[in-house]
Amino acid sequence: MLVKSDQGQDGDDRGILGRFYKDEQVHQLNKFSLVEPDHDSTVMQYDPVFSWEKASHKHFHFPWEVEYHLYLSKDEGFTSPLIVNGIYDSTYRVKELDKGTTYFWKVCAKNVAGDSLWSSETNAFFVHHNATSNTSDKKESPDRLTLHDNYPNPFNPTTIIGYELPAHGTVSLKIYDITGRLVTELINSTQQAGVHNITWNGCNQRSIPVSAGVYIYQLEFTNTNDRTYFLHNKMSLVK
Repeated sequence: MLVKSDQGQDGDDRGILGRFYKDEQVHQLNKFSLVEPDHDSTVMQYDPVFSWEKASHKHFHFPWEVEYHLYLSKDEGFTSPLIVNGIYDSTYRVKELDKGTTYFWKVCAKNVAGDSLWSSETNAFFVHHNATSNTSDKKESPDRLTLHDNYPNPFNPTTIIGYELPAHGTVSLKIYDITGRLVTELINSTQQAGVHNITWNGCNQRSIPVSAGVYIYQLEFTNTNDRTYFLHNKMSLVK
């Protein structure tokens, strides 16, 4: 989710972090259906995009208030499924499926209260023997600013934070504690468009290990038109 900058001229970003003082909202989960791949369809890509209806259309304070889990299996009983957690949108691209294979898929929605609801149906689709990639082999720039979930999460003591830049620009990646105090700044530099990763070792700016708890990581991106955007996510450090 993109958040346009509301910083003052003095660079104070308390306005951005102020949204983390809000309580998480419990969204009642509503019946939702799968969209694509459709049931009994044949796909011509081995890296298809999966999409489904949203289980809640209420206003979100945080993207993780409703999380989706994608289940993908080669058998209808889902005995050993691939499970993708931490999806906060209603689309997801799987990198590579086996050609000439039938797959079954379904989605489970969960809210912050622990309630869960399965999609209304389970769809089956066939990956064609001559399936090709949805994306070109040529490296292309991402089409939007993206901040990925850190991995692993929870973590101890290190975790990897990934993000995608749609264009050349100035990047800052900061870690805050849950009260909004700055812990450390991992990046403050100009970077090219593309996919980037950085590791946080669980230490503050003085290289002192921090205590266990929930932390917020903030990606700030300023493009060549001097427009600034912010993305946020949270992670848990355990000891």
